[in-house]
Amino acid sequence: MNKLFVDTNAFEKIGYNFSEKNLIIKTLIQNVRDKKYEYYSLSVIDGEISSHLNQRGDQEYKLISNRKWIKKYISDEKIREHCYKDLVDYNNFKINISAKKCDISSVNSEEIFKKYFKVEYPFENRKEKRKEFPDAFIVSYVNSIEISNNEEIYFVTNDKGIKNALKEEIEVFDDLNEFLAKINNASPDVINKIKDCINNKLKDIQEELLNKIELKSIDLNYENLQLDNLVIQKITDIDIISHKDKQFFVNCKCDFLILDGEFICEDYTKSYSSMDDIDFFVLNRLLISDYEFSIIVSETEEDYKIEFQEKYVFPITYELMQEISLCNYYDYDGEDEWAQD
Repeated sequence: MNKLFVDTNAFEKIGYNFSEKNLIIKTLIQNVRDKKYEYYSLSVIDGEISSHLNQRGDQEYKLISNRKWIKKYISDEKIREHCYKDLVDYNNFKINISAKKCDISSVNSEEIFKKYFKVEYPFENRKEKRKEFPDAFIVSYVNSIEISNNEEIYFVTNDKGIKNALKEEIEVFDDLNEFLAKINNASPDVINKIKDCINNKLKDIQEELLNKIELKSIDLNYENLQLDNLVIQKITDIDIISHKDKQFFVNCKCDFLILDGEFICEDYTKSYSSMDDIDFFVLNRLLISDYEFSIIVSETEEDYKIEFQEKYVFPITYELMQEISLCNYYDYDGEDEWAQD
């Protein structure tokens, strides 16, 4: 049986969204049930993801708990259920995908230290060598796996050190979309037809996304996030991540996603302890490059029908608010050109 390993950065790219309502997660699980591969969960990667989601839950719970009035209306149990939902989804994902647990403690540490002192991959960056120890154990474990001639090992990561350190016969993919597109390949003719259909229906897609996008604040204080409109600037590429009969699960990539509205949060690098001394980011536009979203396209007798996920969670982070506040502001003029204020 083919074996699939997925690095933490691949799940980070999809926002650590492990809900089965996410088409990518749904397709990963379905492929396992269709016996296209088995999913292997490396202990170090599993630990990183669980730790991140637990910390995210802790931060959200702390923010909500500071607003004591909320607890008058919502029980602590319900608040915790909301804050730690992503961690629950991840644990359910491992169950539903029948994850094979891989303990890397069996790796020969002497071989790791030899690579460390010789500055071999994944220790190629001298300044960051200490941080690469988990990657070195991952690579050593995966490279030691023996497979038969009709089996494949797939590894999904955008980490340069890991890519260069893995054996040549291991097939490496930059992200989950690229991997699923390869596993569930569709003909170029079908891909081009669906891409044309999506671009022709772009205004309808924008309206549906506007109704289904849920803005999720991450590490924000005193936030007020109000979305009034969104614009997709040109679909540049699509990946058909799964297809059955005449139904296609499609991941779309666009140059920019423009969110218009009112986006406010505390700039806590400039704020002080007193409420009178709080500074805020106040933005009317968020500009996100290389945005990706997934839809379902079904072929009918006359045309293609587009369906959407129940919701699209869009994380609004402090880093995003800070980055955009420091950038020059641009106005979209309705065409393919940009005009600076």
